[in-house]
Amino acid sequence: MGTRAHIALYLGDTRVYLSREFDGYPAATGADIVFALSACPLLPTDFLRGMLSIAYASGPESVGQPIYELAENVDRRTEWFYCVRFNSFTLPAVSIACTRRTPAQPAVEVINAISPTGYETVLSFTKRVNADRQQINRHRLILKQQHPEAYSDLSLYSELKLPH
Repeated sequence: MGTRAHIALYLGDTRVYLSREFDGYPAATGADIVFALSACPLLPTDFLRGMLSIAYASGPESVGQPIYELAENVDRRTEWFYCVRFNSFTLPAVSIACTRRTPAQPAVEVINAISPTGYETVLSFTKRVNADRQQINRHRLILKQQHPEAYSDLSLYSELKLPH
């Protein structure tokens, strides 16, 4: 079972959902959001196209398959929720919220419950993603040390470049 994620993309009153079945935690999904925003920081349609074009690079059956798909609603099994808000007339032009659902919370209520104060800038979100990547790298190094034969090819996450 994967760590599912949903991304709600907002432009005004328009909301589009993206879903991801595996690696929904900030080190992976958050990094994809940062990469897509760095390629097209102010254009929501380009951001959406960028997210939908990301494909799996490894795995015997998944190479080339899209990681993100459009979704009609929020899956009740989703663990991580992200909201990316494009603001037409206010600064910052883009703000991001990220939260992890507890098993007792209804999934659809999690996204709707994120308050305007729960959003952060792309810079602070990138710092949060880097912190998550550092934590996962520490765990991966322990695995590689304790079980070198099983985890010899396990790669470490690189640190994301901070936006200006």
